[in-house]
Amino acid sequence: MRDWARRDPQAVAVVEEVDAERLACACRLFLACGINEEEAQARSLLLYAYVFGVSLMRCGGFTSNIESLKAWIAERIAR
Repeated sequence: MRDWARRDPQAVAVVEEVDAERLACACRLFLACGINEEEAQARSLLLYAYVFGVSLMRCGGFTSNIESLKAWIAERIAR
């Protein structure tokens, strides 16, 4: 879908709408935890970028302890 959105204005509009809603949802969750607006937005973007980025990566050659690293990252984002 994202590759298609690089070439099609209608597809990019859908991707942007979905991304905006997902980011807003994450932001609302951080706000509900008492985090201020600016930090909630930053954490939302960091979380979203992490989830998409890591899903595209193959980390086996980098570390055999990927689950531990993912837990460490999740703790930093959620903290």
